[in-house]
Amino acid sequence: MLTYVDEQIGRILDRLVDLGIAENTIIIVTSDNGGYQLAVQRADRDVLIRGYKTQLWEGGIRVPFIVSDPRYQSKSGNVYSLQN
Repeated sequence: MLTYVDEQIGRILDRLVDLGIAENTIIIVTSDNGGYQLAVQRADRDVLIRGYKTQLWEGGIRVPFIVSDPRYQSKSGNVYSLQN
């Protein structure tokens, strides 16, 4: 699934370049907060966090969020995270 999402985001970015608007476009990528308990139990889940969707544990409320703004460039290798 991540490969598919990566490919589709790449297609969007390529299209923005083709249209000549990539330098004036902020990209925001986010996702929902995990799976339902039954679906997650069937998968090989790496249990580093507690809970599932609809629960107030980490597994139910954490969501990935990525922002790309062509006007801002961080130094290579820097990662900004609230997670310890």
